[in-house]
Amino acid sequence: MVRPAVAPAVPLHIANAPEGGTGKSYLFDLVSVIAMGEVCPAIARSPSPEETEKRLIGAALDGQPLISVDNCNGELRSEFLCQAIERPLVKPRPLGTSKMPLIPNSFVCGANGNNIEIAEDLVRRTLRCSLDANLEEPDRRKFKRDPVREVLADRGRYIAAALTVVRAYIVAGMPEPPPFASFGPWSDKVRGSLMWLGQADPVDTVSQLASVDPAREQRGTVFAAIASVAGGWPNGFTVNELARKSETELALRTALETVARGKTDATAAISNERLGWWLRRNDNRIAGGFKLTRGEERGKAALWYVAPAGQ
Repeated sequence: MVRPAVAPAVPLHIANAPEGGTGKSYLFDLVSVIAMGEVCPAIARSPSPEETEKRLIGAALDGQPLISVDNCNGELRSEFLCQAIERPLVKPRPLGTSKMPLIPNSFVCGANGNNIEIAEDLVRRTLRCSLDANLEEPDRRKFKRDPVREVLADRGRYIAAALTVVRAYIVAGMPEPPPFASFGPWSDKVRGSLMWLGQADPVDTVSQLASVDPAREQRGTVFAAIASVAGGWPNGFTVNELARKSETELALRTALETVARGKTDATAAISNERLGWWLRRNDNRIAGGFKLTRGEERGKAALWYVAPAGQ
């Protein structure tokens, strides 16, 4: 209801549950009928990340105020979502054209799924709502009330209530919540209003997402595997040396295969090209208690170091 007042952007909102039929999509319908007077239009997630991106871009071009990706079971990562969540202006390229229209960021993005995992740069941009009916078949539940119908029967009352909450917070002097990078206006008005009313800080869920980030877990495993054999290379190691070492070190090979396995078949050697790309992408990152850094070059090959963080 206050989206125009919290420019330039708001975090991604996800609804997570262990089982289907718990009410994840219904939760977004409830939000949508208050904000727009109709149930939430949903985008189906495609097995292809590229196809999902195309659908997201299409929704943004259509001017949908609420963009929701349905049934994101498993891992969710998206470069477009990262931009659409945080940047005040988005410049996507629609399918089949070279034109890149400039779109003001005026929407709210959401997603739902069973045990959804948020990865990489989406983590710090995402808030999570967890639903758990604690039932094997939650879709068989019966309810005495129909909240969506109740809202549509007297929608103005809910709109007035939402606006009154934020207005009262502003009149009270807007006690500032802790900083939340990239989302200051949203944090000041929406998050601040909730905390002022004694509700839990929604940003606390960001750290929960970070603890189960699959990309972060993978990074920690690879760093630890490299560290277990890199002690013999005090002067650093090259991509080629690391790949060759994996031929005799099973634990190292197993870890490297998750990020740099060759394309040909399941027993293909580690791809030096993929391994080099992955190392460059993770330069200066910390995971699993280790830090990866890039040093000088030996000949024309970069040297890499893995050491305990803080050293």
